Amino acid sequence: MFLNVSKILQMNKKIGICGIGKMGLPLLLHLSESLTEVRYFSRSTKKDLPLNAVPCNSPKELIENSDVVLCLLFDDTSVRDVYEDTQNGFLATDLRNKMLIEMTTVLPATATDIATKVQKAGGIFIESPVSGTTGPARNGQLMALVGASTDQLDIARPILELFTRKIVHAGPVGNGAKLKLILNLPLAIYWQSIKEALMVAKDHNLDLGMVIETMADSGAGARVLQHKMSKLIEDSSEVSFDVSTMIKDVSLIQELAGSNHIKLEALSASLKSYQSLLAKNEDADASEIVKP
Repeated sequence: MFLNVSKILQMNKKIGICGIGKMGLPLLLHLSESLTEVRYFSRSTKKDLPLNAVPCNSPKELIENSDVVLCLLFDDTSVRDVYEDTQNGFLATDLRNKMLIEMTTVLPATATDIATKVQKAGGIFIESPVSGTTGPARNGQLMALVGASTDQLDIARPILELFTRKIVHAGPVGNGAKLKLILNLPLAIYWQSIKEALMVAKDHNLDLGMVIETMADSGAGARVLQHKMSKLIEDSSEVSFDVSTMIKDVSLIQELAGSNHIKLEALSASLKSYQSLLAKNEDADASEIVKP
């Protein structure tokens, strides 16, 4: 099976995308620039897509008309829905010579369970959540955090290289999810730390724009702050990592840590700030918790 799939991937591959949301849409736009055709499935109607973007009516139709499908959904429930729907899901059809690259951030147990079912159906399952937001997705500069065997990663690599700047092999399926959640933990706490710093700055009558600019140019200035600086100072409406996704990821991190009875007190404080922001504006970028 691997040999046949390898030959398919070396030819003019048919690539599909399941989920045309905040990450799926820029990825589709990126791939449409180099591929003859990109098929996609979305639960909502999409307008103004490239002419070579071809809609499918179900995940089943998408995988039947593709060699490889990239799946970018919201959470564990939506992932299980597109795979396990007995009428229209991925698993409702023959998956021989098919590859599914799951890019949704889910619990490790979800990834391993879905992988087992895909493999039993004859397909190849690559776990590959990514580090990066909408801009890197549009520019093909994501970092893939792969959970797979070495052999299967070798098969998937030509596909992953179409939209990544780096591929990290975290180990077997499940490890990709673990690595993604671990990377998101300090990011979630970082915005909480900036929020508290600006609270002190405001209380002492410092100009917040000046504080943010100085912080971004100091040892406290993580790369993500430099990317978000203009948004935070100029109050732009751009959203690259929305607050609902951050809350979902923080909850997954807590569940992952809780399985080994690890207490994450700073993360718990951060979660309260994200929940407060969500109550005010469900479409907000997660970084907006820093605003006093």
